[in-house]
Amino acid sequence: MTKNTQKITAIIVSVALTGAFAISAPLIANAAEGDTVNGTTSLTLTGDSSALTLDSVPSFNWGSKDTTAVQTQQSISGTGNLQVTDGRGGSSGYTVTALASSMTSSGNTLPVTAMTISTTAASPLTGVTGANILSSNTVLTGGADANGTLATTASTGYITVGNAAKTGTYSGTITYTINDGGLE
Repeated sequence: MTKNTQKITAIIVSVALTGAFAISAPLIANAAEGDTVNGTTSLTLTGDSSALTLDSVPSFNWGSKDTTAVQTQQSISGTGNLQVTDGRGGSSGYTVTALASSMTSSGNTLPVTAMTISTTAASPLTGVTGANILSSNTVLTGGADANGTLATTASTGYITVGNAAKTGTYSGTITYTINDGGLE
């Protein structure tokens, strides 16, 4: 190979390499003031499809009343809040129902003519006013966003007893049941 051929080959290789570097080199630009670049965030939440629990419920003690006094409606604040934990992480919500049993004393059944509960709660919970619990009725609703642990702020129980009441200390139970709300 002659010297001239070597020079021409060297120039061609040099031009080819310069072009290759120009093509593969990143374009460098100066960022203007106020330009923004976004990053990303990520979080995975998991739930337990069976994690719907009734944590606490109110009880009602109307104390001692004269047989004629209980013929008018008597009210009392509940002891304890109605509290629910929904760890499912969905948006189906839930309802809580209550059903009162008969109140008895030494073989006598108290002639209860009315027993209701009113609950007070903040969103996403919805309380009720005057839910008849002599039959099963809803006393609290958790809406689509009622995930986590939430509770009522107050519960009031109301009772009216008929005029056939006998003296004695009567007791009964209130059965509270939590149900998937089916809001989805």
